[in-house]
Amino acid sequence: MSSKEIAKLTGKRHDHVMVDIRKMLAELGPDVPDFSGAYKTDRGNTYACYNLPR
Repeated sequence: MSSKEIAKLTGKRHDHVMVDIRKMLAELGPDVPDFSGAYKTDRGNTYACYNLPR
């Protein structure tokens, strides 16, 4: 499930979801897998996201 999907489901802004995910991953420690990714908008802009396992 992507951070974009989480934002839509929770009604939160994507950047706020990203902050929450970063905090959670930091709390888990340095051995956490890398879930980072990117997505491209219709306008061609590329932004960071997370792709988390369900």
